[in-house]
Amino acid sequence: MAEDLVAASHLHSLVSTFNGHSLRFALQKALAVAIEIAHADLGNIQLVDAETGALRIVAHRGFGREFLRFFRQVHPQQGACGTALQSRSRVIVQDVTDSPIFGDAKTIEVLLAAGVRAVQSTPLLGESGELLGMISTHWRMPRRLQASQAIRLDALAQSVSRFIEWRAGARGPAAYESN
Repeated sequence: MAEDLVAASHLHSLVSTFNGHSLRFALQKALAVAIEIAHADLGNIQLVDAETGALRIVAHRGFGREFLRFFRQVHPQQGACGTALQSRSRVIVQDVTDSPIFGDAKTIEVLLAAGVRAVQSTPLLGESGELLGMISTHWRMPRRLQASQAIRLDALAQSVSRFIEWRAGARGPAAYESN
């Protein structure tokens, strides 16, 4: 119950943070909340690239250049995010070394070098169901997302999605790309 109150407080302050700030700033703040909700070590937010349909990292915490370069664009069925991109539903990987989602050796090498052992990816869905992006949190140890954390991440994802849509509506499609 205490965690629910803290999460609600963070969501409330996050929504007020959205107003008057750049998309990137708001997404960095949303990512910080996601990491706290999930008790994660690292995280990123990706938005769908309108031209390629791939996910592109626009906010991150804790990742180095190699990870960011390797996952610069994520396509359907590529890792946890790509799997969630295709299914439009959350993907949870308790241990990246035991998951068929991360089948190739290079992907595992990049994840382990970044200190990633577990990941969850939650889609950002628009009002009409279109995929806007993804919020992913990562842990340094094998781990599973708890149901209560998933509920809070869903509330966060919904708030972030509404902000992205509002921003795009207020400023046109280029709002996805703005600072």
